[in-house]
Amino acid sequence: MKYSILLVLFTLSTSCLGQKSAILTPEQLTLAFIQDYYDWNQYAFRTDEGIGSNEKAIEKKYRQIIRKYCIPNKDYQGITFGSESNHHPEHEQIVGTDVGALKTIVKTHFNDPKHPYSFADYEYHFLLSKGKWLLEEVYYVDGEEKYKAL
Repeated sequence: MKYSILLVLFTLSTSCLGQKSAILTPEQLTLAFIQDYYDWNQYAFRTDEGIGSNEKAIEKKYRQIIRKYCIPNKDYQGITFGSESNHHPEHEQIVGTDVGALKTIVKTHFNDPKHPYSFADYEYHFLLSKGKWLLEEVYYVDGEEKYKAL
């Protein structure tokens, strides 16, 4: 009996190890990116305020986020951070998604209740590549105009 149970457990564990992890949806990736960006902004602001600011470390952590979410060799604009992050997990919500076969756009709205004048709309553009959604670009949306925001 003991051997039967061990065999079943071994079979289950090896079959689970062979499974691929679930593919994250563009919406899940957007929320994860917002959290990672917010965490990075907090780190960058604290580091920059300290004695002997370390811009290389701040840039390195930003590049890690870009590599985690974006298409390979993604060119991004210069980094910006401050006391108030451009993305915040408690203040930026998904308001819509335009789904395509190989491209999806996730639309968000940022509104900080402490600063009612501080609001923004963003679009997160994803491409499906080799069965995985990759962030192509984040756009700040101002009416009909869109500006790269990565």
